[in-house]
Amino acid sequence: GVTLAMHVVGFALSTLGFGLTVMVIYLNCWSIYSHGPGTYMQSGLWNICVRNASTERGEVCRQFYTALSQPRFFQVVRALMLMAVAVGAIALFVSTLGTACARRFSEHASTKTKLTCAGGTLWLLTVLCSRVVCSSFGVSLVTEFPGWLRVSPTSPGGGVGGLSSFGELQTLYTRFSFGAALYTGWLAGAFIVIGGALM
Repeated sequence: GVTLAMHVVGFALSTLGFGLTVMVIYLNCWSIYSHGPGTYMQSGLWNICVRNASTERGEVCRQFYTALSQPRFFQVVRALMLMAVAVGAIALFVSTLGTACARRFSEHASTKTKLTCAGGTLWLLTVLCSRVVCSSFGVSLVTEFPGWLRVSPTSPGGGVGGLSSFGELQTLYTRFSFGAALYTGWLAGAFIVIGGALM
């Protein structure tokens, strides 16, 4: 019936949102810093990538230093995103058990309802974690650009993409924009909220 169809659509949207949340963690485009055509720097949670139009090296990506060497804000961002994925995985499992079409796991309507409510609560926690992270990260770009970045050098005394130091990165990249990962994170949250409401 209509209720079952809405439940299935809601489950599909929530699952899609969870998949996007997982993808966001690995994207290297949380923030983009640019200085003229063809010269930019992209930063993610684990790597930083630089492209300099004046060189033939193309895009060069390097990992950040270890987690403990990053500012506390950056460590919290990583932790909350990993927490969002962990909670989302549990929510996905619980919601699967609670769907009306999963009769072999739950034959009583009351049990299905309890599982669905539990899954909805877990989805809400997933959205809360990811939304807080994406929004806080966006605010940090505006208020702290780009003081919290730390780049792992390519070699002793070396830098990234032909740039010798983080100080040079600060000097060169004077403009920034929100990366696709932030928009994807916000979209993922919207899918999960809508999906949870339909379920």
